[in-house]
Parts: sequence; C-alpha cells; structure tokens
Amino acid sequence: MSSLTRKIAVGATAAVLGTLAMSGQATAAPAGSTLFSLCNYGVGDYAVTAVFPDSGGFSSTITFANSCWKGNRYRGESYYLHVTSTRGNNQSFDEGYSYTNNSDFTDVSTKGSFLDFQYVKNH
Repeated sequence: MSSLTRKIAVGATAAVLGTLAMSGQATAAPAGSTLFSLCNYGVGDYAVTAVFPDSGGFSSTITFANSCWKGNRYRGESYYLHVTSTRGNNQSFDEGYSYTNNSDFTDVSTKGSFLDFQYVKNH
C-alpha cells in the first residue's frame, strides 16, 4: 500500500470515527420540551442560576457575567432565578417565583448589578 493510500485510509477512518462520536453526543429533546436560555449581561458582581422546582429543584449551571446557559426544559414548568453575589459576602436572593416556561423558546436575560438586579423574560 502506498504512502498516499495509507494517508487516505487513515483520514477516512478518522472521519468516520469522528462522525460516530459526534452522533453519540446528540440527544433528542424530551417530548413536550422547550428551549430555555438564561443569559447574564450584568456588571460582573453576581452569578445567576435558573431553578426548576417542578423537576426536583434541577437548576441550570451557574451563569457568570457575559455568559449564557441553554437547555431543554418542560413546557408549563415553573422556574425562578437564584442570584448570588460574587463579592465574597455570601449574599443571595431568589427572584421571579411566578414565572412559567410556557412558550416554544423562553429567553431570560439579566442586567444591572447585584444591588440593582434586573431581568427580562423575552419570550
């Protein structure tokens, strides 16, 4: 087998293995699910998570300033935001207990500072 043939065979094998690995990572969204997005556009003195009490208290990953979390959640599921100061003073609070994830895409964004926390449900 020539060197060129071996390189093509190795490249083709790597491409097939890469495709198989990527297809193994993709998971189907649960029936009745919607996409939920939480983006933190705050000044950097707090982190925020979305907590879903209807799912046993499941929560998003901690979202720091200028970052987002996206995941599949269930339509009709309630959620609230848990906001934690990043200044090392162990202060936190919960906001928005009355929100329900009731659309095909729920997009929540935060802004402001820990003391002037603001959030918007865009969908």
